[in-house]
Amino acid sequence: MGQTRRTAVVALGLAMLAGGPPPAFTQEAETGIPWTQADLQEAFSVGTRIVYSRSGTGEEGREVGGTHTFEVEDASPEIVDIYSLWEDGGERSYGTNSLAWEDAVFLFSHGNAQTKVLGTESVETPLGTFDTVVVEVSHDFFGTRQTYWMIADRPGVYAKVVDHGKEESPTHLVHTLAEVVPAGS
Repeated sequence: MGQTRRTAVVALGLAMLAGGPPPAFTQEAETGIPWTQADLQEAFSVGTRIVYSRSGTGEEGREVGGTHTFEVEDASPEIVDIYSLWEDGGERSYGTNSLAWEDAVFLFSHGNAQTKVLGTESVETPLGTFDTVVVEVSHDFFGTRQTYWMIADRPGVYAKVVDHGKEESPTHLVHTLAEVVPAGS
């Protein structure tokens, strides 16, 4: 994955960094999205850590692996600070991003985006099988698309995320839930 894209995606940690406002996020009753902003604030106390295994093809067409870890470093009623670490063999990329809670919705996402609930699906991960809500996030500005399998009863935790990249790009990254460490563990 190129440094430019890595920098933009690292901004995520449950949100967006560059390129404009986050995807629209409203209550479940209106959209089918299973979490509210209040659910995220309650679920993500300082020290909460989520690890995803990565596989697939990066922006440059090379195979990628490794992990992507997110940890809540600090939180207030308005802001959450998320530390993000990518590791793939000897390569590492990391940073901390301060985000407004209303922006803390779609992991691995950035920029002006549209969301579409595709349905529900049961997804198997190394941590078990989860009932999920499948949401597609499309970014007009970046020309990218991601699919999220949002665990219905675990706010902020995804069973799987697929980054489809740009239409002309070889990118196809799969992030699969590998570990959830609650705060204080």
